[in-house]
Amino acid sequence: MYRTRKGVQIMNPNKVNQDRLYIKENVLMSNQQNMSIFAVADGHGPFGHHVSHLIVDHLYKRFDNNLKNNRTI
Repeated sequence: MYRTRKGVQIMNPNKVNQDRLYIKENVLMSNQQNMSIFAVADGHGPFGHHVSHLIVDHLYKRFDNNLKNNRTI
């Protein structure tokens, strides 16, 4: 299992990890080659963890939907 590592703020020891990770391995491409996709959404600010989660969630849903409909990219 993979996960991101939260940053350190000396004045805020309970800081929430605002980063989100997306990994999709061995995706069959239209030219019959495999590829893997790795993405990190780097959250910032008071709502950074919500925004990065939303980005990765939408990326996953759109990518997965495209794979189901087209079978290859």
